Amino acid sequence: MKEFNEFDAYINDELNESEKKSFEQRLQEDIDFYEAFESHRNIVLGLETYHLKNILKEHKLPSNNKNPKKYGKYIVSAIVLAIAATLIGIALLKKPPQKPPKPAKENNDKNIFALYYETDPGLPSKMGFSKQIVFDKGMIQYKIKNYNRALEHWNALENQNNDTLIYYKAMIDINTGNYSKAYSDLQKLDEKSEFYPKAQWYKLLILLKEKKEQEAKALSKELISSKSNYRLEDIKEIYQRLSKIRE
Repeated sequence: MKEFNEFDAYINDELNESEKKSFEQRLQEDIDFYEAFESHRNIVLGLETYHLKNILKEHKLPSNNKNPKKYGKYIVSAIVLAIAATLIGIALLKKPPQKPPKPAKENNDKNIFALYYETDPGLPSKMGFSKQIVFDKGMIQYKIKNYNRALEHWNALENQNNDTLIYYKAMIDINTGNYSKAYSDLQKLDEKSEFYPKAQWYKLLILLKEKKEQEAKALSKELISSKSNYRLEDIKEIYQRLSKIRE
C-alpha cells in the first residue's frame, strides 16, 4: 500500500524537508492517518526488536573465554550490534507530533458518538494450535484495519458462535458503518461472556450514532445501576448529556 511505503520512508528518514513537513502536518490534522501510522510503526518496532534480540542471542559474549583473539572478535561484533541497535532506535522510536486532542466535550453535544468512540485495539497474538493461528492471522489483519482479510480468516473457523468471534466481527461492522448488524450481534453476548461489559458500551455508542437518544439514555441509566465499572465515568457523562435533551 502507498501509505505503508510513506510510513516507512518517514520512519527511515528518507523524506526530503518538504515531504517531511507535509507528512507531519497530516499527522497533526488527520487522526485516522495518525492512528494508521502509529499502528504500522508499532508493528515494525516489534518485528525489529524481535529480530535484534535473536541477533544478540547469537552473538552473546562467552563468560569464560580463554582465546584472546576470539574474544576480541566478540567485542567487535558486540560494538557493531550496539551501533546497529542505536540506529534502529533512532529510526523507530522517533516520535511524531502529538495526536490531535479530541474536541472539548462541552462544545460538541451534537455528535456524542464521535466524542467517545474508539475502536477496540484487538487481542495480542498467541500463535498456538492450528485454529489459534488462523484466528491470530485474522487479528493481525484487524489491527491494521484490513477488515476483509480479517473476515476471510475468521469465517474459515468452524465455531462461529464463539464469543470472541462474535465480538470482533461486530467491531468490524461498527468500523465499516454496519451499525444495525453490529448491534444485533452484540445482543448475542450475555452476562456470562467476558466481552459483555464492552459489548454494552458499544451498544450504547451505536444507539448514539443512530440518534436513538431515548434508548441510549435508558441503556446508560441501566449500566450505571449495574455492577460493571467498565467506562462508568464516561457512561455517567453520556447520561448527563442525554438528560439535557428534551424528550
